[in-house]
Amino acid sequence: MKAARLLTMATLIVALLMQACGPVAPPPPTGSMDGLVSIESEGVDGISVTLSNGASATTANGGKYLFGVVEAGAYTVAISNYPADAMFDRTWTGVTFATEGETVTANFSGTWIRTSSIIGSVTVENESLGGVTVKISGMGNSETLTDGSGLYVFNWLRAGTYTVEISGFDEDLYGFDVTTERVTVALQDTAWVPFTGIMLRTAGIEGTVTVEGTGIPNVTVTVTGGPKDEEHTRLTDSAGYYIVDRLHAGDYAVAISNFASDMDFDTTTQSIPVELRDTATANFVGTWIRTTRIEGTVTEELWAPP
Repeated sequence: MKAARLLTMATLIVALLMQACGPVAPPPPTGSMDGLVSIESEGVDGISVTLSNGASATTANGGKYLFGVVEAGAYTVAISNYPADAMFDRTWTGVTFATEGETVTANFSGTWIRTSSIIGSVTVENESLGGVTVKISGMGNSETLTDGSGLYVFNWLRAGTYTVEISGFDEDLYGFDVTTERVTVALQDTAWVPFTGIMLRTAGIEGTVTVEGTGIPNVTVTVTGGPKDEEHTRLTDSAGYYIVDRLHAGDYAVAISNFASDMDFDTTTQSIPVELRDTATANFVGTWIRTTRIEGTVTEELWAPP
């Protein structure tokens, strides 16, 4: 009897509680959210994405992110931790989930800030060298040619590290100790990257100074001209031989002087073209000047015995 009364009271209490609390509400609908964070149409990994309910994700697999289960409602989604030289048209947006299973997409598109420059020159022995190919690689790839003043310019670059390389010059004429340089430019920075070379001296002129087959020593040989308007002086050795080496390819004049006055040469100056890696020959052949004579008489005296 007592137990029956306790059961009745418990049933009454449950009924009263149910009446006070009302019917049990069904769980709220849920959905998902995804999106892509890209800079100049290329997905970027490692960017933080935060939902206003506290959930967070990081872009991966080409700039993608995903929030798998999100209760219905209005939220704000924001991105952060993107590269310092990137700029987005928006870094946050509002989203709303209303129905069960709904998927909301929020993409973020940006561009690189391009305020850096790389400029420089290509010179050979203080003279500008035009038409040289200049390439940059690293944070971006580009190519140009030096102008008539030997200058090149790369504008509207991203900040970062680049490799600058020159090519396309005549390697038989010009030599550069360095044809590749690495340079780092900051935002709104301009880097100056020059390349300095030399003209290769691979040509030479040699010859002899002879008079009637005999080498004449200590004759002065002067070589002038070439692309640098040079002048070189040598003396012939004991065999009448001379050589002027380490010349640039080009046109030269070769002249002899300070030889004895009793020597006569058809020419004392020659024009000699010299090719790369070639040694041209300029010989000077002379004769003795014969302006003296020996004269006398021959007499005959009859001899008589004593």
